[in-house]
Amino acid sequence: MTHTGYQATLPPHVGVVDLIRHGEVKGGPCFRGSLDDPITANGRKTMVSILGKMAPWDQIITSPLKRCHNVATTIAKQYSIPIKVEKGFSEICFGEWEGKTATQIMEADSEALKLFWQNPDEYSPPGGEKTADFKKRVLIPWGELLRAKNGSHRLIITHGGVIRAILADILGLSLAGSFVLDVPLASVSRVYLKFDEQGQRVTPHLAFMGLCR
Repeated sequence: MTHTGYQATLPPHVGVVDLIRHGEVKGGPCFRGSLDDPITANGRKTMVSILGKMAPWDQIITSPLKRCHNVATTIAKQYSIPIKVEKGFSEICFGEWEGKTATQIMEADSEALKLFWQNPDEYSPPGGEKTADFKKRVLIPWGELLRAKNGSHRLIITHGGVIRAILADILGLSLAGSFVLDVPLASVSRVYLKFDEQGQRVTPHLAFMGLCR
């Protein structure tokens, strides 16, 4: 099994899932979560350029939020690829932290932010989605993909938190452990799904992560 850049030559009984984080978003870096801010022109250009080098796929799966969905529909239409909107791949809701920068939150409640970063499995953003519920929500549609047809190649356009939750599950990390994974804007991670000869049992393997072009 080899890959050169984004291209891969795969043996039988192997599927591929590419995960790309959305590009730059209007409003700049912050705890955006469920806020539906659109992608910037530069963010869109970067994503379209990267995805153009990777296409096509058998299916595109996207978060419903604009910063993912708008580019997903463009790519799907351009390459005539079926598209599915998956609410389970939406970003975590940060509650009272929505739209605030880390600096602003540190100034208002540094202890709460420190607890969240140190142990997100136990401490969630105030008024936000419980991290345990978030992880469960993400892994339900991810589990469905693990039972996908042999040889399928799918693209997921989603968010940093979602990608970390998926990679943490593959690597056996806690959510706290997933914070060490660098998932930059518009970066790509690839997962190989290795099926047994009967096409039943599947084992996910991380091929590469956080690749930016």
